[in-house]
Amino acid sequence: MESESKIVILDTNFSMAQFLYGMDVLKEISKKLDSAYGVFVPSMVLTELAGIKGGRTKDAGNASAALKWLKKKVEGHEVKLILTTDSVDSWIMDFAKKKENKGKIIVCTNDVALRKSLKKKGVKVITLLGKKKLTFS
Repeated sequence: MESESKIVILDTNFSMAQFLYGMDVLKEISKKLDSAYGVFVPSMVLTELAGIKGGRTKDAGNASAALKWLKKKVEGHEVKLILTTDSVDSWIMDFAKKKENKGKIIVCTNDVALRKSLKKKGVKVITLLGKKKLTFS
C-alpha cells in the first residue's frame, strides 16, 4: 500500500446499516474520498455478524445480509480482510493508535462511544447521517 493511501475500516454496525437503509456504502465512501484508499474489515466483524445472524433479534436479517455481502466483497478483492483476535472496537483503537497509521485511518462506524474515542485520538470517522448520507466527523 502506498504511503499516501488511506485505510478505511468497516465496523460491524456500519456494515449492517446499509441493509437497514438500502444504501451502497462502498459507492458512497468513494464519493467522499478524493485520495487513494483501501477498504478493510477486521475478521472479528465477520464473527460478530455471524453471532448476530444466529440470534433472535431484529438485527439478525441485516447481519445475515451484511455477512454475505462482506464475504462476497472479500472474495472479489473489493474489501481486504485483516485477521484479528481482539474485540472489533479494541482492535480498531489499537490499530488507529499506531504511529505508522497516523493520519491514514478512516473508521466507518455508527458506534457513538467508539466514534468519540477515535475523535479524541484525531482519527477521522465516517458515520451514517440520517438514512441515506455519509458524513465525516
